[in-house]
Amino acid sequence: MVLQPGQAWGQALVERIQQQIRSKTSGRHVPCAVVQVSDLPRSLSGKKMKVPVRKLLPGAEAAQVASPDAMQNPASLNFFIGYAKTLGTRDGA
Repeated sequence: MVLQPGQAWGQALVERIQQQIRSKTSGRHVPCAVVQVSDLPRSLSGKKMKVPVRKLLPGAEAAQVASPDAMQNPASLNFFIGYAKTLGTRDGA
């Protein structure tokens, strides 16, 4: 999640996000973790690139999931690469 100006990150915001997802969909769609990011990967046309993020988290290589030439902000993938390492999904862990 990218915070809007004036929003403060904290447990109250995380719980509000989870409650909104639970009330608008179902409990099975509520994520185990809600993580703040500084930027989301976007295509050249400005669309959020969700599939590359979904592939990076289980350990796919960045070069295999997205071409930097097709992105507005290729450096935004760095957060997700690092986050995947903290999850222990890379390096065979």
